[in-house]
Amino acid sequence: MVLTHLVLIVLALLAAAGAYGYGVRARDRRAKAAFVGEQLKHLYGPLFSLSHASESAWETFRTKYRPGRAFFDAANPPSQAELDAWVRWMRVVFTPMNARMVSVIVEHADLVEGDMPASFLALIAHVEGYKVVADQWSQGDFSEYASPVGFPAAFNAEVRERFVQLKARQRALLG
Repeated sequence: MVLTHLVLIVLALLAAAGAYGYGVRARDRRAKAAFVGEQLKHLYGPLFSLSHASESAWETFRTKYRPGRAFFDAANPPSQAELDAWVRWMRVVFTPMNARMVSVIVEHADLVEGDMPASFLALIAHVEGYKVVADQWSQGDFSEYASPVGFPAAFNAEVRERFVQLKARQRALLG
């Protein structure tokens, strides 16, 4: 009789421990899924959309203006009409999108896992550099046309890759 009670108590303890372990794992999984959801909703989703739109706008601009040639080529500089188009596209299309990407990064930096990606920091420097150029333009000085810091070549690919990784992780966590 004592042995039967002892076996029942051990089985009850094992069941409780199993239920507790399952509950901890389920809470951990829900917390991870919520964090990934926040990353996608507030950081990588907006960055992916904006970087894709910016890339498409850039391709459209380059198809129309100086296709197949470097835009800023000292040996073959752009015409005044091309420079005017550049300033217009910068003011109306690229600067607002780039500024929005910087806002997303700065406002949601807490959602970056690990170190801040170098391309994010380079994008911020690029956009800040254009502020000086845009200020010169607003005063009628068009002697400079580009930020002293170039657009980070890796940015769009890194954002796309991270977005895809997070979507896969989200699917796995939501099972």
